[in-house]
Amino acid sequence: MGEENAGRAFLRGSQFGNAGALVGIGISVLLGSVALNLPIVFGGVAMIVFAVLLAFIMPETSFKPTPREQRTTFQHIGHTFRKGVALVHRRRILVMLLIAAAFFGAFSEGFDRLWTPRLLEFTMPYFEPVVWIGMIGAVSLLFNIIATEFVNRRVDTNNQVVVARALQIILALVMALMVMYALAWDFGIALFAILALKPVRGMNYPLATAWMNQHVESPVRATVFSIRNQADAFGQMLGGPVLGAIATLVSLRVEMIVAALLLAPALYVYSRNGVGNMREKMEIREIGETREIAD
Repeated sequence: MGEENAGRAFLRGSQFGNAGALVGIGISVLLGSVALNLPIVFGGVAMIVFAVLLAFIMPETSFKPTPREQRTTFQHIGHTFRKGVALVHRRRILVMLLIAAAFFGAFSEGFDRLWTPRLLEFTMPYFEPVVWIGMIGAVSLLFNIIATEFVNRRVDTNNQVVVARALQIILALVMALMVMYALAWDFGIALFAILALKPVRGMNYPLATAWMNQHVESPVRATVFSIRNQADAFGQMLGGPVLGAIATLVSLRVEMIVAALLLAPALYVYSRNGVGNMREKMEIREIGETREIAD
C-alpha cells in the first residue's frame, strides 16, 4: 500500500467501522426496546460467530511457522518492544503525540460515560429515551461518515502542517461543542451539540494516527501504535475517576466543562508540533544541502 496511502486508508477504515456500527445501532434499538440486556447478549454471540467465520474465511494460507527448536518468540517480542520505546524517546514529536493521546483519553472517558446521563436530564419528546439515544448514535455515525469523506478528499494526510491544522480545528470544535452541551438549557440545543460533537470527535483518531505513521518505521509501527493506545487508556484510567467524582459531587455540567478543558494541552501539542516539526525537517534538509554543496 505504501506509507503515502496509509493516511487515507486509516480514514477509509474509520468510515467502514462507522458503517458497521450504524447497522449495530439499528439492531440494538430494536432489541433494547424489548429488554435492555438483549443488545449485549446479541453482541457477544455475534462476536463469537464472527470469530468462527473468520477462521474459515480468512485463513493464513501463506504462513510458515518457524521450527520449534528455532523459535525465539519472547525474545523477538521484547526486542521489538524495546526498539519501539527507544524510537519514541528519540523523536520528540512521538512523545508529544502520546501526551496528546493521554489527554484525549481522559476527555473521552468523561464524555463517553456521562453524555447519556446528561441527556436524560432533559424532557425528550415523542419517543422513549432508548429510541432517542439510538437515533442520536445513528445520525452521528452518518454525519461522521460524510465528514470523514470530506476530510479524506480535502486534507493531504502526507502534509504534517495540514494534518496538524485539521486536528487543531477538530479539537477546538470539540471543546466548543462540549461546553455548549454542558450549558444547554433546552433539549433542542443539547441535541444539536451532541449530533455535531460525536462525528467531529470521531475524526481525531484516524488523523492523529496518520500523523504518527509518518514518524514510525515499519518494523516497530504496530508497537508504537500499541504504546499510543496505552497512553489513551492511561488517560482514561486517570481522568475517569476524577471526572466521575466531579459529576457526583458538583454537577454533570461542571464535569463536562472540565472534560472539555482537558483537551487544551492536546490542542497546544498539535499547534506547536505541526509547524515546529516541519521547520525541524526543513532545517535538517538545509544542513544536508549545505554539506552537499561544500563537498
